[in-house]
Amino acid sequence: MNAPSNESKVGVSMFGPPRPKAIMTMFTSDMYLPGIQTLLYSIRKNVLQVNKGGKVQRQYPPEVVVVDIRRDQSLPSSSTSSTTTTTTTTTTTTTDLKYLLCPHLCTRILTVDDWPHPSSNNVEAQFQATTDTSVTPTGASSWSKLRLFGLQQYDTILFLDADCLVMQDVSPLLDLSPSGMALTAAAPCKDSMDQFRTNVMVLSPSTKVFDDMALQYQQQEIFHSQSPSTILDVDAFLNSYFSTWPEQFPSEACLAPRYNAPVSWFGSNKWKEELGSEETYILHFDTDTKPWEFPSSVEANENIGTNTPQSLYRALLMESQYLVDGSLQKKKKKKALQRRNVSAKRQPSTQSTSATVTAPTNSNDPRTIHQMIHRRFKHLRKQGISMEDAMVQAREELQPQQQESMDPASQVAAMFGMV
Repeated sequence: MNAPSNESKVGVSMFGPPRPKAIMTMFTSDMYLPGIQTLLYSIRKNVLQVNKGGKVQRQYPPEVVVVDIRRDQSLPSSSTSSTTTTTTTTTTTTTDLKYLLCPHLCTRILTVDDWPHPSSNNVEAQFQATTDTSVTPTGASSWSKLRLFGLQQYDTILFLDADCLVMQDVSPLLDLSPSGMALTAAAPCKDSMDQFRTNVMVLSPSTKVFDDMALQYQQQEIFHSQSPSTILDVDAFLNSYFSTWPEQFPSEACLAPRYNAPVSWFGSNKWKEELGSEETYILHFDTDTKPWEFPSSVEANENIGTNTPQSLYRALLMESQYLVDGSLQKKKKKKALQRRNVSAKRQPSTQSTSATVTAPTNSNDPRTIHQMIHRRFKHLRKQGISMEDAMVQAREELQPQQQESMDPASQVAAMFGMV
C-alpha cells in the first residue's frame, strides 16, 4: 500500500490562531486507567511544567488529550456496512474520566468511536456482532489508533500508549517537519529497524489519508485468508500502509531508541549498546505485567529494587494519586462551599428579599403555591444560584409542611388540585 500525499489539507483555516498541537493517549478499558493517570502526570511534570517555567518558549502550549474509545459504533466509510456490536469491560464513562482527570492532568477528553477489529475470515462479516472471545481478540481497540489520522482539528499529534512514561521534555517532537504523508515520525521496533511500533508516533492528521486508510482497510485481501488467531494487527497494517518508511521519509522520521526505551532491555547489554549514556525521554513498559499491577506477594515487591524503572513508575503513580486525590477534595470542598452559600442566602437580609419570601405557606391552593415557588425560583436564579439549589430552596421556603411529607406522586397531584 502507498499512502496518499498530505501536502494540501482540506478545511484548514488560513485565519485566526493556528490549530493546536497535542500529546495524546488512548483509553480503551478500565485496566489501563492507572497507566493513563501516571502517563499524564509524567507529561505534566516533565513537559508542561518545563514549558511553563520558560525553558521552552511557546505561544500556544500543547494540549494534553485522552482519546476515549467508545464501542458499538461502525466504521466511517462511503460504503454501506453493518454496525459492529463488540463486548467491552469498560465501565468508566466519559463523565467519570472528566471528573477524574480534568483539568489537573489533561486538557480535555475526546470521545471517538471504536474501530472494528477484522475478526472474521471475510471483510463483509467483520462488522457482524459477536460475543465469542476467541473471535474478538482482547486488543481489538488497538485498531482505533487509525482514527488518530482523521483528527484534523489538530495540527500535530504526539501519540503515546498508556504503558509509556515520559522522562524528559518531549514537546520538541511536535515541531518535527511533516513528511507529507500524515505519519511524521515513529519509534522503530526493538528487533527490526525497518518496522515501526505504534506506541510512540508523531502524526499530521489528514482526512484525505484517513479516508484512504479506511478504504484500504476494507479492501485488504489478507483479511480473507487469515484466521482470527493470526489476523493482521494494527502495527502490521500501518507498516504495510506506510511501506516506504523509513527509506523515503526524512531522517528524523525514525526516532532514536531514547524515545521508546523498552523496559525489557533494562540491565542488559542491549540497553548499554542502544542507549549508552544518553538520557531516556520515553520509557516503554513492554512487559506482560504492567507496572501498575502490583504483585500480591511481599517477595515479588522486594525484588523490584530501588533504582529500577518499576520503582520509578510506582513513585510517580503514588505522586499522581496524591494529585488526583487533592484535586477531587478541592472539587468536593467547592461544592460544599456553594451549598453553604445557598444556605446563607436562604436567610433574607433586606426588606425587599424578605417581602419576596413572605407567603401564605399555609395556603391550600396548590396553584398559588406553585406560582409563588416559580417566582421565588426566578429570583434566586438572578442571584447566581444554580437551578437545582434554587428549586430546592424555593420549595423549602414556600411549600407547605404537609406536602413535604407526601410522596412525589401525591405532590404532583396536589399541585394540580387533584387531592
